[in-house]
Amino acid sequence: MAAFDPTKLEPKNGDFARYIEELNRGAIDHLKAAQVTDADMAKTADTLQQELLKANRKVDVARQMDPTAQRREALKEKSKVQGRQQLAKALTPLCIFAGFGCFALGGILGEESVIFTGMGIFIFGMFSTAILGRKRK
Repeated sequence: MAAFDPTKLEPKNGDFARYIEELNRGAIDHLKAAQVTDADMAKTADTLQQELLKANRKVDVARQMDPTAQRREALKEKSKVQGRQQLAKALTPLCIFAGFGCFALGGILGEESVIFTGMGIFIFGMFSTAILGRKRK
């Protein structure tokens, strides 16, 4: 490929047509290297097919699992979720009460930091109540 003078941005010999042809030849060589043959496509398709078969076998094994074991697993997951919900239901009124108590105590003692902390806890409790109320519906 003909070199060019970076100060003039043109080929040294001034033959632009030849310079462009050489650039095109280089581009064509790059494109030829990137071509995919039918054999490559077939190999890739076979590989994907084998991976799909392996995944399907794993799914079939899971489906053949004992139905009682599946139910037990589902009940465990359900009980974990219910346990978290019950904990949230118990802590929400406690947050509201504690926030109100901090707010009142800060007002009595004249401590702004305790008032702001109480307000934060109280607002958190109110948002938690609203979120739990939506989940129940």
